[in-house]
Amino acid sequence: MRSPGSRAALVLALALGAGVLAGTGVPASLAVLAATTTAGGNTIGSGRLLPATNFTASAVTSIGATLRWTLPTEPPGTTITNWTITQSPAAGSGCGGSQPANPCSVTGLAPSTSYGWTLTYLSGAWLAQATVSATTKAVAAAGSFAGISAPTIVASSQNNVVVNYPAGTAPGDLLLLVVANNAQQHADFGASGNSTGWSAVASNSGYPPNQNGSVGQQELLVFWHVAGSETSASLRIHTSSGGAAAWVLDYKNVPSPAINGTTAFGTVASATTLTPGTFSTTSPNALVVSFAAITTSGSPLAPSLSSANGFTTRVATTASPGSRQIGLSVADEAVAAAGAVASPVWSEAGASQWIWITVAFT
Repeated sequence: MRSPGSRAALVLALALGAGVLAGTGVPASLAVLAATTTAGGNTIGSGRLLPATNFTASAVTSIGATLRWTLPTEPPGTTITNWTITQSPAAGSGCGGSQPANPCSVTGLAPSTSYGWTLTYLSGAWLAQATVSATTKAVAAAGSFAGISAPTIVASSQNNVVVNYPAGTAPGDLLLLVVANNAQQHADFGASGNSTGWSAVASNSGYPPNQNGSVGQQELLVFWHVAGSETSASLRIHTSSGGAAAWVLDYKNVPSPAINGTTAFGTVASATTLTPGTFSTTSPNALVVSFAAITTSGSPLAPSLSSANGFTTRVATTASPGSRQIGLSVADEAVAAAGAVASPVWSEAGASQWIWITVAFT
């Protein structure tokens, strides 16, 4: 036999099965009270009220989303005192803590992952919850390496040097033209008859990236272009007895490419390893490309990755354009989140001077 207190709790629970909760205007079918008994009788301990409405996850990317909601009208005699958002699985940041801003942005999520968010608010003794879920997008195709041309060897300064595109190049592909020069001289598209539409990835003292170490003199230049129907590029290359070599790399699936972040470059002299300097992207879903070249009077091997840090080697080649030899390697990485990118570590036992460039495209 139930005690008087427990019978009162049962009656209260049954009374909420239909109709409207007195004093709130809330349909009783949407409000559930938990009644407890004390020595003095029944006491309402907690409850559920109308959840927040229009709780949405929008602007979903591979690494984040924006949450928005509308809190319901407060029941008479109560005040909404707090609201929180919890996420499952836990990851990233941006909507935690007490009373997060509306809207709020969640960042640092994993691509292709389903997340659920629960918005909880307190109004007096009442507790209300609303939920929403979304799946982050896959990492956008940041470019897929398709091939590299055979090297074009330049033994002395020339205008209108023709560098062929790799087989299979199609209109719309992202092309990267690399010139490794064994002289402190530059290359450009300024001569009559040279190709148009090519841009240097950066500028240094009026020229594209170039650095000179204490051992010999070397220049590494990278230009970029969106392929049309043409099959080669023509440019001017200045060099000396050391000679120069040029290649074109083909990347597909980089729609409307643009430089992402600030291109980094530099040299290291008399070392067997190279760790390129700090590099950061400014927008997500970037194709980050690391170029590493060495020059030596011996027979070079192409640099190799001793620590990849997420990069994949795409090119490892050598050229003998003159009195000094060139080894060139290229690696890339698809980076989902904007920000600092861990550099790969290159190595080559026979290197006498390194020169490097890191550039990103979106």
